[in-house]
Amino acid sequence: HQLRPDSPLSASMEDVYRRAIGRELGAQLDYYSEFMDVFRFAQPDYQAAFATYLRARYAGYHFDVIIATTTATLNLVRQTLDDVFGNVPVVFGAGVGIARPPHATEVVSRVSLDDTLELALTLQPDTRHVFIVSGSSEIDRSYAALARTQLGRFDGRVSLTELAGLPMTELEQRLAHLPPDSLVYYVVISRDGAGQRLLPAEAVDRVVAASNAPVY
Repeated sequence: HQLRPDSPLSASMEDVYRRAIGRELGAQLDYYSEFMDVFRFAQPDYQAAFATYLRARYAGYHFDVIIATTTATLNLVRQTLDDVFGNVPVVFGAGVGIARPPHATEVVSRVSLDDTLELALTLQPDTRHVFIVSGSSEIDRSYAALARTQLGRFDGRVSLTELAGLPMTELEQRLAHLPPDSLVYYVVISRDGAGQRLLPAEAVDRVVAASNAPVY
């Protein structure tokens, strides 16, 4: 998994995987889970240490399949741990344009930020101001860049304002005093501008609580 064990996304994925695979294999299933927690620990030295841990833990084990939930976990499996997992088939989740490595197959998804904003403006056609909220981590910035690209087509139809990489307390103050006819587009915050690390689901709760405008 890309995230930490107690994140809502990891928990829901674990539940689905265990039930789906267990339904097919029953008592034959021997199942292991690992969590990279990349939002809080993105630095290369940690990733190398995590790979060393996995190498030590699973040396000598044989696996029939590996599920890599995202491109980040796929890279760890294929680039760093090839000596451990070798030619074991990998099923992974990826965005459009990710090259498929050998012995792998993918479920491709598209992050449709523009579709979400289109829906928001359909529900609230009087909106004039859209505030786009994101954090300061590398992953936060990558999604903010995607938002910039996809949401650019709305420029002129509404005013677009980025609230990116602010300390959470400052962001909360800004969100509490938005102009009328506004909405907030929450992209992702895993680290704020003061260096505080947050679960994105925790951050969105704070954004919703502070905002005087609807949050999507």
